[in-house]
Amino acid sequence: TQVLHPYAAAQHAKGSTDGLRNAALMGTRLALLVGLPITVTVVIVGERFVSLWMGPEYGRVAGPLLIVLTLSRLVHLSQAGSYEVLLGMSLHRVPTTLNLVAGVLGVTGSAVLARWYGLMGVAIGGALPILVLHGMFQPWYTNKSLNISWGTYLWRAVLPPVASAIPYGLALYAVAST
Repeated sequence: TQVLHPYAAAQHAKGSTDGLRNAALMGTRLALLVGLPITVTVVIVGERFVSLWMGPEYGRVAGPLLIVLTLSRLVHLSQAGSYEVLLGMSLHRVPTTLNLVAGVLGVTGSAVLARWYGLMGVAIGGALPILVLHGMFQPWYTNKSLNISWGTYLWRAVLPPVASAIPYGLALYAVAST
């Protein structure tokens, strides 16, 4: 998605709002097309893979942790394209602040939740700020900055990769269940 930064800067310099919108939507769609199959794989066979690799006791502990960490990573990855477009538009203050706040809240939340929930608390404490800030606020800010409706965002950027991941997930589940 880093190639979107100079492209967005050029589109911004030309005053091409349509080019910027398309770049942001395409960046999200492509990031999800790459990240969703990996995420689906980890969710469906992650625990089994770790169990086979390191033993069942590790699989039982690592499996749920992998799911939480992978889902939060997918959310963060899905916004990498919009992040680069915002940088290309010189709108770096908000996304940079989101990264900083997510980091501080993640460390703080992990430290607090670790006392009660151990490793899962650490994972959830780090994941929650990413899910909220990058999964909800950053798309809202990008859509607002580029005048993209939520319907357009979902229809053009999110739903096509999700729809393409469903057959893979079903096939993998079927194979993994046998």
